[in-house]
Amino acid sequence: MRYRFNLAPKDIRGGGPTDLGGLILILILAVYIAGLIGVGILYEERYINLQGSLSKLNYQKNQLIFDEQAAKQILDRISNLQTAEMKDRKILNLLNDLAGGRILWSQTLAQLTHIVPEGVWLQSMSSTGEGQSRSVVFRGRALSNQWVSRFLFLLENRPDFSDVRLEYSRLSKIGEKEVYNFEVNARMTPTAGRS
Repeated sequence: MRYRFNLAPKDIRGGGPTDLGGLILILILAVYIAGLIGVGILYEERYINLQGSLSKLNYQKNQLIFDEQAAKQILDRISNLQTAEMKDRKILNLLNDLAGGRILWSQTLAQLTHIVPEGVWLQSMSSTGEGQSRSVVFRGRALSNQWVSRFLFLLENRPDFSDVRLEYSRLSKIGEKEVYNFEVNARMTPTAGRS
């Protein structure tokens, strides 16, 4: 009977049933480490995606904050303009109340210089009444009835005058020249002569 002696230490020696258990243990350990690495890679990719989504959400949040601030500034400007408009409207209403149906005669007379045609000259102008019932009487002379009718036409087409009517037109003589004396009545609105 022969006996073999293996002089190699036990750690180096292979074979045997115990070595198979170690190999299985190493294999399980390798699969476990590979699984951990795979799970780590998946979670790292998910983490990167989450970071990208988070940065997009932060950008959108910042845009919304910026848009909200811009909208707030615009609303503040609108509010300031509305306040200024209300102040201006109060001042205009106060001025209209102060003027309340008054006629600015200086502007009315300035307008009349553009209304009276060349062949007509006014001798007098008088006004009676107040507000909407103010009436004006024009007395003057004209070279012909055609010039009187032109004066009537120009008065009728002014927004300041309404109910324009000729009271009379009479032929008279000044020296050797024939002229027509006339009287025209009209109603004047309270805003007449205002710019």
